[in-house]
Amino acid sequence: TPPSPKPTTLPSPKPTTPPSPKPTTPPSPKPTEAFHFQIKIAVNKNLCIQASKQKLILSPCDENNLLQSWFVDDTGRIHNYEKNHLCIKRKKTNALLTKCGTSTAFNLDYSLFFKKIFLMSKSSIVLGVIGSNARSGSKIKFTKRDTSDDLQSWDII
Repeated sequence: TPPSPKPTTLPSPKPTTPPSPKPTTPPSPKPTEAFHFQIKIAVNKNLCIQASKQKLILSPCDENNLLQSWFVDDTGRIHNYEKNHLCIKRKKTNALLTKCGTSTAFNLDYSLFFKKIFLMSKSSIVLGVIGSNARSGSKIKFTKRDTSDDLQSWDII
């Protein structure tokens, strides 16, 4: 039956259906509770990417150091585990740790074959180490992909 032209104070002739029972299974875990990993430079498995204020640096790997732990959300943003509202972002050649946003500068992917962490919108741009060798304190940057450059190769552990 069509609705009445004016509201009334009378109840509906049919009762509404009761709400569904509570879910029997808990919701899926947040990414931070599920899987997190370290990012190790392939040429020296003792050095990991670590959050250092807004920058990313190499530091001796410590699996208990949550500033070296990362997780990926469903849009490809790499979050720091300790500061999970912060993500790796490209700003020109800088690799920054900033508040997560929706720009494509946050969307990264990893190639198992080439061991490269690359920008989804431009796969020729990858994460690499500034300088000629990997050592503690080395800064991380975005650079043009070079398949022969070991300072652009990473292991996800």
